[in-house]
Amino acid sequence: PQAPKLEILVLGDARFRYAGRDIALDNRKSRGLLAYIVLSESNRQTRERIIGVLWSEKEEERAKAPLRQALHEVKDALTKAGYTGLTTDRLGIALAPGSYSVDLLDMIDGAKRGDVASALLAERDIVDRLLADLETVDPAFATWLAAKRQIYRQRLAQHLEDILRSGERDPN
Repeated sequence: PQAPKLEILVLGDARFRYAGRDIALDNRKSRGLLAYIVLSESNRQTRERIIGVLWSEKEEERAKAPLRQALHEVKDALTKAGYTGLTTDRLGIALAPGSYSVDLLDMIDGAKRGDVASALLAERDIVDRLLADLETVDPAFATWLAAKRQIYRQRLAQHLEDILRSGERDPN
């Protein structure tokens, strides 16, 4: 049997589930750290880059301790839940490819295949709610988040336009 995936819900407030159970991360920066990793272009990020996005107003040396605390909270919560896909080393933090899913990315992939998620029909401008609870976690994170929202909005719009265009074709 396949191991369950870590479910990462980023539409609205950041939430995490594993094997049907919620994973509580009380610290907003801990939630931001995990969301930042999965919404970046790869499933791995350097500690330096994470510090630059989540502790941009601190000197790098002074930001290392809060990063370690946030990472400890994430590791502890994921380990208690039974998830083993998080890896860390001196330079970076990563999630094992294929060991997690992200609601927004699944929605975009579905639209690319021609499937329109019910959430898209139920809520206008759903992408604008991306990580709504983390908008004020750090000025650099807010800038990154605004750019991500724009990118995902454009991707989703393109796939939805493709669906509409394919429906306009005459099958005969």
